[in-house]
Amino acid sequence: PDYGRAIVLEVNTEDPAAPLTFDRVIDFEGNMSKFTIMRDPQTGTYWSLVNRVTLKDVRQRNILTLVSSSNLIDWRVEYDVLNYEENGWHEDHTKVGFQYVDGLIDGDDLLFLSRTAINGAWNYHNANHITFHRISNFRGRIGK
Repeated sequence: PDYGRAIVLEVNTEDPAAPLTFDRVIDFEGNMSKFTIMRDPQTGTYWSLVNRVTLKDVRQRNILTLVSSSNLIDWRVEYDVLNYEENGWHEDHTKVGFQYVDGLIDGDDLLFLSRTAINGAWNYHNANHITFHRISNFRGRIGK
């Protein structure tokens, strides 16, 4: 597919001037938009908030999904954090986006900012809001 893959590159920590080298291609939801990966200081698990694509239109950014990995190679979809399709909103899906998300883990909570297009945005990409979100007990929601 045109989405759902990421490239892993290796960094030479002994020589910071050395070029990055190709390691492998992995399955990774949300590679069509900027993402960050956070390491959980409590569990060592890696977490990311990604734009999961469910439509044939790979420009879709109206579902924000929490994914996790224990090794940065094998990723698992945990749950949708924001899902335009399930919220009953009646706005054109091409004008809604939760994107360029960055966050941090604060104890049992996951905090993040989103460049958000909703409620009259020109399109999904040209956001008209910056929104702050807190997922309380984000680890405890897994499997529910």
